[in-house]
Amino acid sequence: MLFGYFYLLLFIGGEVLINYIKKMSRSKWKGPYVSSLIWQQLNLKNKKFNTFSRNSCIVPQLINLNIKVHNGKSFINLLITKDMIGHKLGEFVPTRKKFSFKKKKN
Repeated sequence: MLFGYFYLLLFIGGEVLINYIKKMSRSKWKGPYVSSLIWQQLNLKNKKFNTFSRNSCIVPQLINLNIKVHNGKSFINLLITKDMIGHKLGEFVPTRKKFSFKKKKN
């Protein structure tokens, strides 16, 4: 399993085809998961707050809020827009630094 997808290998005519099957999502009758601490902050009318819950789903009530999401080391500022609805908070906060080669000194 890689990046939340299952790999299915198909052998057709001597060729290997890889199909990506998305991991099963949360059931509809339960609704999207949002941490209870986030709901408490919304009820307190806080426009800025910190959260460790990277697995919480973004719902329409969170639009135009500044949320600081923990990436494992520090809190990263995240402004919620309407294009983010349905995604998880952790998808927009990278946990690893970008790698780049150091330039040679001449």
